[in-house]
Amino acid sequence: MASLYVTSNNARKVVVVILGVFIAIILIDTFIRVGGTLNPGPSATRRFYLDPDRKLGDITAPNIPAIDIDTSNATYAQESAEPVFPDVSYVYAIEQPREKLNTLENANKTASSLGFTATGFKSLGNNDYRWTIADQTKTLKFNKLTQIWSFSTIYENNTDAKKKKTMLQDINSYSSKATTLLNSLLFSSGLGLTSPQTDARYIIRTEQGDISETTDYKLANYVKLNVYRKFLS
Repeated sequence: MASLYVTSNNARKVVVVILGVFIAIILIDTFIRVGGTLNPGPSATRRFYLDPDRKLGDITAPNIPAIDIDTSNATYAQESAEPVFPDVSYVYAIEQPREKLNTLENANKTASSLGFTATGFKSLGNNDYRWTIADQTKTLKFNKLTQIWSFSTIYENNTDAKKKKTMLQDINSYSSKATTLLNSLLFSSGLGLTSPQTDARYIIRTEQGDISETTDYKLANYVKLNVYRKFLS
């Protein structure tokens, strides 16, 4: 009986301890939720240097004597000179021509915009293609690898070339027309020709095939347009 009494007494003590721990946890949790976080007290700040206390007083700076060098017979040489650079420079990577999946499809659209049809299309081999009109007076060539175009017209036999032409008085108006033409020919996308630099000039072409420039729009029958990529703003 005595051993049973001792065992039950020890069990009661364990239960009381467990209840005490449980009540303490509940109190701490309640305090954190209602009263704020517990303050663990001041924590030591890690410092690498002691606070100054001037225990040593004022310390005089050491006197380091200068080194005397005789430069009367010295010689000097300039190894290199820095070039003059602008404050800001922009570098653009120019995409190298290469064949894409839609290269030939876009080439056919460009040829169609210039008045050529599929009936005048011919593959010349070596990635070269050619379009001609019915009377063979206009020829368009294209290389799908180098992305180089060439356009030629036999003026003496071409009906459109023989027609009388009226030029616009404002030569600068042809610059916007050149941009519109480039957009319709799919040349502006990815080629830096969205807002190109253009140079327009009136041209006189005689029946003998002689070509010369003129400033009089009334005498001109063609306009020569030079288009450049615009690199600087």
